[in-house]
Amino acid sequence: MTVLGGLALLLLLLVIAAIGFRHKVANLFGMPLSDILNFVALLVALFSLYIAMRSYDDATKSGEQQQKVLESSRQALEKVVGTAQKQQNLLEQNLEASRTQLAVVKEQWQTQLELLKRKPKLKVVLDNISLEGLKKAVLMPKEFRQEGTPVMSLTIDNLGNAPVIKPTIIVKTSSKLVLLQKEKFTDPMIVEHPSEQIEFTGARILDIQPHIRSKTPYEYRFRVFVPDEAEAFDLQIRVFGENLDAKDYKVDFEMQK
Repeated sequence: MTVLGGLALLLLLLVIAAIGFRHKVANLFGMPLSDILNFVALLVALFSLYIAMRSYDDATKSGEQQQKVLESSRQALEKVVGTAQKQQNLLEQNLEASRTQLAVVKEQWQTQLELLKRKPKLKVVLDNISLEGLKKAVLMPKEFRQEGTPVMSLTIDNLGNAPVIKPTIIVKTSSKLVLLQKEKFTDPMIVEHPSEQIEFTGARILDIQPHIRSKTPYEYRFRVFVPDEAEAFDLQIRVFGENLDAKDYKVDFEMQK
């Protein structure tokens, strides 16, 4: 484009020179000055047309290139938009999953709080004698000795709203003359010798469920060996579990003479 413009400018200068020196030019070419001017004008028109055509071609090519650039930019933008939409969908899915997990955790937390508020409440009875707040000694009749080795029944009723998990019941005596022995309700193949302390514990001892579920108290039976020379003895009872602090009870017995 720059070279063609220079040529056109050169032709224009030639026309001006021809007008300035028309007499010499006319004599030089042997034709009228008007013909020469017309010829020069024709050349200028042809060159102008050529320059216009080249300009049009260049503009067309430039437009095509710009169109390609715009198309590439549009495709790149569509890819970016598509990627952004996928990321947005993924974020929305993650957000929904987080909301669901939060709701589950919140529900579990509420359940845990409710469970923590629930506690067992025990009513302990030994042979129809309530041990809650018992202070005075219990008089045992003469028939107690005459029964040989009497069996005593310890019952525990859970009046609370939570079970005692993995309970342990310990019964012992401080008397050196009295011995205790569990009834064979756990495993008849296991022989347990009389001792000053017995325990009801382990996998065979059921959780102490609330009365609303169990309907009846839980019973633990044991034998008491009281020799004739024993005038009095005591029984100390401790009950505890994974979710229950130790509860201690004591009852003193006096043998009727």
